[in-house]
Formats: sequence, structure tokens, C-alpha cells
Amino acid sequence: MGKHSVEEKKTSAAREALSWVFCISVAILVALLLRIFVFELVMVQGESMEHTLHNGQTVFVEKVSRNFGNLSRRQIVIVKYPGREGAFVKRIVGLPGDTIEVKEGALYVNDVRQDEPYIAEPYILQDFARVTVPEDCYFVMGDNRNNSMDSRDPTVGAIPFDQVIGHAMFVIWPLSDMQGLTNA
Repeated sequence: MGKHSVEEKKTSAAREALSWVFCISVAILVALLLRIFVFELVMVQGESMEHTLHNGQTVFVEKVSRNFGNLSRRQIVIVKYPGREGAFVKRIVGLPGDTIEVKEGALYVNDVRQDEPYIAEPYILQDFARVTVPEDCYFVMGDNRNNSMDSRDPTVGAIPFDQVIGHAMFVIWPLSDMQGLTNA
């Protein structure tokens, strides 16, 4: 009776350990899949989105809408730039096929001057000649137009669809800044 009891305890302990390993593995797998396909948290670095977003804030980014092509003009997105490390926070100003132009300090999309209430300072840099956004690409700009490396820069250009990480939904940190991000 004593010998079976010790073996049963060892078997029971091994099963419990395997059960824990399995549960933890599943939890890690689910967390990774959620991060890869559903959402992630991104910290804003720099001033290119002032006054909408500030350096050091953390935003919640959903990835589902990008997978279904549901991104729209004025949404704040997280993108990758060609040949550069890291992620960049910008606003979509042009969709595939749109014409984009900056003249006399104003953004024109398809020859219509855009009302951009999220821009806090007048645009003081030189005008940007008219371009057409290629298919499967987005034209992105920072809200701080005078201090933003974005699609206007020839080394960046229009952002291919597969370089969009996701749509920034709201600020989650610091708690005092918590707010939803609208398409204004």
C-alpha cells in the first residue's frame, strides 16, 4: 500500500506540473496571437503628432481594421517606414488614388482644401507639389506639420498597405491623458 501511494503521488504531481505547463503555454500563445493580429500598445516618440499626441504617451492600437482594408482618411495610424527601424505615429490624409498637395500652407486632397482642426500651428514650410497616392498605399502626415518626417519626404513617400501596423484608438497612458482618438 505504501509503494503505490508514493507512485500515485509522483504521477499526480507530474500530471499537475504538465497541466500548469500546458495552461501557461496556451496563455502565452493566445497573448502572442492577440498582439500579432488584434492589438498592441505603442509609445509615442517625438513631437510630430503635437498637439493631438505627446511624446511619451502610450496608445492602444487595433490591427483588425487594417486587415480588412477599413482604414480611412484622418485616422491616426502606426506605420513602418522603408529602410528604417521602429514604428511611426501619423495621420492618414490620402487614400489610394487621391491627389495630395500643400499650397499656401493648406492641405488639398483631390483639389479640395481640407479643414484640419487638429493642426495647432500654421504650416510654414514650403509647399508640396501635387502627387497621386499609388494603389495599395496611404499618404500620411504628422499633425505637427512643421516638425514631421512623413509621406512628403521622398525617402518615406506613400506608405504601402502592408507597412501599416494598425489604427490608434485611444491614449491609455499616462492615466491623466486617457482619451479616445477621433478622426476630427
